[in-house]
Amino acid sequence: MGARFGSAGVMPLAWTYLATLTDADLRRVTLTALAHASYLSQALADVFPTLYTHRGHVAHECVLDLRTLTAATGVTAEDVAKRLIDYGFHAPTLSFPVAGTLMVEPTESEPLAELDRFIAAMRSIRAEIDEVASGAVVLEDSVLRRSPHTLAAVTAEPWQRPYSRATAAFPLAGMETDKYFPPVSRVDNAWGDRHLMCTCPPPDAFEAHEARAETTSDEETAMSEHTETSAAVLRTTPLHRVHTALGASFTDFGGWQMPLRYTSDLAEHHAVRRSAGIFDLSHMGEVKVAGPEAGAALDHALVGALSAVAVGRAPHDDRLALRRGHRRPHRLPRGRRGVSRECPTPATASASPPSWSPVARASTARSRTSLCAPCPHRRPGAAGAGGARRRRRVRCRHARRPQAP
Repeated sequence: MGARFGSAGVMPLAWTYLATLTDADLRRVTLTALAHASYLSQALADVFPTLYTHRGHVAHECVLDLRTLTAATGVTAEDVAKRLIDYGFHAPTLSFPVAGTLMVEPTESEPLAELDRFIAAMRSIRAEIDEVASGAVVLEDSVLRRSPHTLAAVTAEPWQRPYSRATAAFPLAGMETDKYFPPVSRVDNAWGDRHLMCTCPPPDAFEAHEARAETTSDEETAMSEHTETSAAVLRTTPLHRVHTALGASFTDFGGWQMPLRYTSDLAEHHAVRRSAGIFDLSHMGEVKVAGPEAGAALDHALVGALSAVAVGRAPHDDRLALRRGHRRPHRLPRGRRGVSRECPTPATASASPPSWSPVARASTARSRTSLCAPCPHRRPGAAGAGGARRRRRVRCRHARRPQAP
């Protein structure tokens, strides 16, 4: 699955993962991810300090600060990231959200043995940095600066490096039986960014086309259309004004004017940590489904009943409607989010989604809490019959939601 500017499989994958979890499962995996990040942070605190901690703990990721080591030894976060490939680890996020750092995000799926293996690798790399700091090894000839090591480099003759082949390829015990070799060695990232390889025709081709265009009117017209297309204004998303008001700087992203950054990296980091981050996906590609059973196919593939949505409208979290016991998902009226249009009766409860539906499993426990009984905690003497109707339609906020089985 794919789209022009991204992967259309991202959302179905996330939905499929969440659909296999109950509320209790989702809480457990979330706490596990938090525990894994704090475990790594505390285990590496004496060799790589962590930024943005709270009482010794972090959220689902830990930002390892290498700026002090870089200033003292010259070993950069990129050196550590490249060296981790020799240890069999994919390089973590580099220099984000703070330059000179590594953002490590261990997920709930990593076993304890893998976390311990990563800790051992980072401690071994710190020992290699200490050798550079002590002057025993020159940085430019160190295993850090010349990593990662390919199979061709390790087996080449003669071996003209100041460290051994084993140090390059098997820095930890036991790696001889389970080793990953990268296909290429280190790439100069900055040089590559400054020397882009254009896949379009060479400039001479355009000059020759312009020369031919002077002789025929047809080529003249074609060139004119090409020029107008090239000078066209970049398209903007519906949120463009919001990005501009927030002080965003923009860039050309496939013909769309998209925000690149706001104020500073640190300010963005604090904003996401303290409130929320929103991604503008308005520029993503569109998928068109046609045919007599297009609606049924989309209903089967997507979360809600898309065929029930009118043209020009969009569903508002069908999962929420299903989990509250509705016969079928629908868009709730503006200003009444989370309020039921109709009270579910035993008959409507049996008309819930089929038992194989992940939504049905999640809604089973929730539907046991009545939405029809008046709130016993409300003071008597409310505003007449209208108040009584409203009380019957709004779920009591004092009712404790039963746990999923």
